Amino acid sequence: MADKGETTTVLEFDIVKTAMICNPTGKGVLFERRRNRKSTLIWRNYLTEDKKSKALIWVHSYKSSPPAKGTYVVLEFADSRNFIFGSGNAIKPQLCVGEPDGTDLPDDPEDITTPTDPRVFLMKPSPHGSTDVVFAWKGSTNDVITLLPSPNARNKSSGPCGLMPEGNGPTLESQLFQLNLPLLRKADRASEAEMSDRLEVVPFPFPFLPPGLESEARQA
Repeated sequence: MADKGETTTVLEFDIVKTAMICNPTGKGVLFERRRNRKSTLIWRNYLTEDKKSKALIWVHSYKSSPPAKGTYVVLEFADSRNFIFGSGNAIKPQLCVGEPDGTDLPDDPEDITTPTDPRVFLMKPSPHGSTDVVFAWKGSTNDVITLLPSPNARNKSSGPCGLMPEGNGPTLESQLFQLNLPLLRKADRASEAEMSDRLEVVPFPFPFLPPGLESEARQA
């Protein structure tokens, strides 16, 4: 319950879109890396044909009352059904991929009604007047999704993601994103026993790169 004088924000599920979430400067696309049964959120600046579908994210959007300066969203990887969420204390929260702890959390994103759910981000316009957006965990400007440098100086193709205060990322562009809406088709399956409702990205004539680098790929 909100303290006296505070307004409680209520969310109501609206729509869901399938997107690739890209950094507009060509830094990378949000990607789920799965190793040893553990998933982490990374960025990749190059996707081969077999990895494009693994970058697909269901962007669940919500109406909010009172209205917010942006749109509350939940980000779910379409291939694994894992969520991007924040975890830990308010001083140093961690950016995670999977299922958040909490028996009182609804299983379905459509049933989320509060921005305090750890899977909720406020997708708000960039403060710099562009068409880019920022993803703020629970709407807090202290915790926005940020692309971090690779710990391996030789690795220029991928790196980790984290939560940092807005405006305090490694670069200004490291916290900016765009929703790329790719063409999708029903995925080919080897047998009828496999899921028949899965989608895959319609093949491009070149490996996928974020906006800004596509022209180079076409010429390659």
